[in-house]
Amino acid sequence: MPDPARPNTEHSEPPAEQRLDSWKEIAAYLRRGARTVQRWEREQGLPVHRLGAGGQGQVFAYKSELDAWWRSRQSDLEPASPAMRASQPRRWLMVGAAASVLILAAGTYLVVRRAAPPAAEGPVALAVLPFQNLSGDPDQDFFSDGLTEEMITQLARLPADRLRVIARSSVMPYKGSTKTTEQIGRELGVTHVLEGTVRREGDRARITAQLVRVKGQTHVWAESFDRELGGILAIQNEVAQAVARQIRLTLDASSAAHLASPRPVKPEALMAYLKGRHFWNRFTAEAFAQATELFQRATQLDPTFARAWLGLSDCYRLRGSWWGDLPPKQAFPPAKQAALEALQRDPTLGEAHAGLGWIHFVFDWDWSQAESEFKRGIQLTPNSRDTHGPYANFLRCMVRVEEARTHIEKSLAADPLSPLELGEAALIYLYLGDTQRAGKLMQEALELDPEFPPSVWGVAALRALAGKQAEAIAALEQATRGPRPDRLSLTLLGSLYSRTGKTAEARKVLQSLLRHPEVGQLQIANLYLRLGDRQKALEWHERAFEERDPQMVWYAWAEPAFPLWNEPRFQTLLRRMNFPPGKPR
Repeated sequence: MPDPARPNTEHSEPPAEQRLDSWKEIAAYLRRGARTVQRWEREQGLPVHRLGAGGQGQVFAYKSELDAWWRSRQSDLEPASPAMRASQPRRWLMVGAAASVLILAAGTYLVVRRAAPPAAEGPVALAVLPFQNLSGDPDQDFFSDGLTEEMITQLARLPADRLRVIARSSVMPYKGSTKTTEQIGRELGVTHVLEGTVRREGDRARITAQLVRVKGQTHVWAESFDRELGGILAIQNEVAQAVARQIRLTLDASSAAHLASPRPVKPEALMAYLKGRHFWNRFTAEAFAQATELFQRATQLDPTFARAWLGLSDCYRLRGSWWGDLPPKQAFPPAKQAALEALQRDPTLGEAHAGLGWIHFVFDWDWSQAESEFKRGIQLTPNSRDTHGPYANFLRCMVRVEEARTHIEKSLAADPLSPLELGEAALIYLYLGDTQRAGKLMQEALELDPEFPPSVWGVAALRALAGKQAEAIAALEQATRGPRPDRLSLTLLGSLYSRTGKTAEARKVLQSLLRHPEVGQLQIANLYLRLGDRQKALEWHERAFEERDPQMVWYAWAEPAFPLWNEPRFQTLLRRMNFPPGKPR
């Protein structure tokens, strides 16, 4: 008898498409849960091989061997569980289909109805765990991570009345985690997880996905896909539709159309796009610049690839914001053009509508057009923090705070472990007067990422509000000691210096900001105001207006600028920005 722990070397190895490279892929092929097939290996001799010593090596199996094993064991395994008879390996489904054709040809009609999945108990909350990279090359992680993100993007298009989808930034910390499905489910507050594997071989990729109910770690559905790279994004749509069926989610015509299979993408463009997303998700000025080049390359390689244009727009929007490296007038026009290019190619991209809404909001100061795009984005992608979060911030600026609360809570529910989302939610709760809730969220953000700038200055601001200026100053001094300190942290530090009588230290901070006046004019204006120089503050507010500093929508309409509200020059700025008359609070 051959040793089942190692491959048979007495004959040629089956072709690569016959090979399944993990427990997940083996389970998906047999349409069982991973625990079931592992038990079958132990108790029933399921032919599974291993690479590496002992029982801990990488597992793999061959479809032909599994089919032969199933033929020999089917009669023993099926009676043990009537439910198993409803889900056979694909090969036996094909045999059943052939038999049905013969019966129909003889004039006998047989209707075979697949058992419907059980109805979900209430709304479903779903987390897509990072897909496992089976290539053996860590440099290919960008590919599996990128496909995970694309899967989340497609699922976010499903209706939100029965489904909540967790965002990328909250699931990526579980990459490589040894936690059980139940542990992850509790931490993320989800009822189901979607997990899978990715193996790229040349110009093809094999993806396995399986849906697991957290309660009892029950296997619900699994499938394997083998495609050329150009058609790989269509898999995300197929999985999204399968998930919708399994949770008994009824899709209207609009939702079904959104999940229609996308056109093929040139493989080189897809790889450039996924690498671009890899850098973009690092959220640093340097990474945004690298991502911009990759997204530009993707659009050049395949100008019809809408998501590549969306990535390019995302990069330019952030590069023109407070943590970017470009003046707003250099960043936002190409961001707007790229968003329009994306929507011209795919009008159903909800994130592109939301991104365009943000540009209308912070750069064009076109409030009605901004809101129209935000609402369209939410309509198309109702389960995404990338549509609810920006709209919540817009509503906060418009002093529609209760509406802002509704959308930031939806955004936070989708991205509960994101320092950025926690910080933005804290700002809205602070504006609502709920300092206790704001403080809790800011502290959570700081614990998740102690070096993330919004977390640092957010917690420092709350400490200052509580009268703990010394603690706030110490935290900001620590955070701004690097070669490229965050400008908002610097500005807050300078403001606290001026409030506590440390005028010389405040002026040193101002001089540091003045070394790069092409960005952050508004921080300079507010620090001048804190130091008592109203004329310089007005001058820099006007410069910020001319440069269309995106932070004008916040600072010009908020408490730091209140000392200037009686100045005619300042009121002129507000009118030219289309703000309504009168103070917001």
